[in-house]
Amino acid sequence: MDCFALLDEPRLPWLDVAALKEKFLKASAEVHPDKFHDSDESARSGAHERYTQLNEAHKTLSDSKTRLRHLLELQTGEPFPDLQTPPQALMNLFFDIGALCQETDAFLAKKEEADSPLLKVRLFEEGMNHSDKVQARIGDLNGRVEALDGELKELNGAWTTDWTAARGRVEEICRLLSYYDRWRGQLNERFVRLAT
Repeated sequence: MDCFALLDEPRLPWLDVAALKEKFLKASAEVHPDKFHDSDESARSGAHERYTQLNEAHKTLSDSKTRLRHLLELQTGEPFPDLQTPPQALMNLFFDIGALCQETDAFLAKKEEADSPLLKVRLFEEGMNHSDKVQARIGDLNGRVEALDGELKELNGAWTTDWTAARGRVEEICRLLSYYDRWRGQLNERFVRLAT
């Protein structure tokens, strides 16, 4: 399925997500299953299938990482390779995030074992410090993602002119976004656990 064609979007690395959402809402309203509840089975089934495809296309194109992966697979005709070891340039960040996760996990284990009200009060302040560290790292990763999104917008012109020349950087950005998304997920999970 070509998600770009389904939502009548050009095959570009960067898309205006707000405009994409408007286009999706308009297209999906036309085939919403509720509009076909009095129709025959064939019409209901067709509308449901189209609605499902539109939802999947919107979900794919709304996220930079999945959009780039889809774009590269469409352009090359080959599946985009899964993540490997982080590149050398990310190793310090990789180790920092790993250490922060281990430190937070150790604190969470200590917090779960605490049964004394006095100990729980003492751990509250320590928990706030861990929350601040995790939140700061999430903010750093969010900033990195925003910077890459800005770079993708700039790459649209190069992609239109000669996508093969821009391909290497688009692939690299796709991989970076994959790492950042994975790390943000790990940190967000711990942030939620710290808050409870």
